[in-house]
Amino acid sequence: MEKAYKYIVIDKDTNEVILKNSYRDISDFINLIYPENKISHNAVGERLRDKKYFNYYELLVKELVW
Repeated sequence: MEKAYKYIVIDKDTNEVILKNSYRDISDFINLIYPENKISHNAVGERLRDKKYFNYYELLVKELVW
C-alpha cells in the first residue's frame, strides 16, 4: 500500500503543517509563499535526497519515513 503523503512542510513561525506527496507539490507551495524567491522541483529533490530535510526561510521540509 502506497502512503498518501511522503513529505511534511512545517512553518516554524506559525506551527502550521502541510503534507505533500511530490517534489513538484512542495515547490509549487513554496513558490506561492515566496514568488520572488522561487525554487524548482529539481532543487527540492536534490536537497531532500542529500539530507532528507531542508530549511527554506521559516519553512522546514522533511521526508516522512513510514
